[in-house]
Amino acid sequence: MDSEMRPADLKEKMPPGQDPAGPYFDQIRQLASDAGQLEHLYRGAAAAGEAEAFRQAIKAS
Repeated sequence: MDSEMRPADLKEKMPPGQDPAGPYFDQIRQLASDAGQLEHLYRGAAAAGEAEAFRQAIKAS
């Protein structure tokens, strides 16, 4: 994408009804949600003294 192009410019070039974020928007939103859930679980594990075990379980999966 041209560095001079703004999101509004991109939207004007898109076919009607298509979001400039494209088909990846839902996937990005889901990844952000998953990351938030993992952070919550990690904080709980850290509070219970199990942070290292949690990290190892994530690496193994």
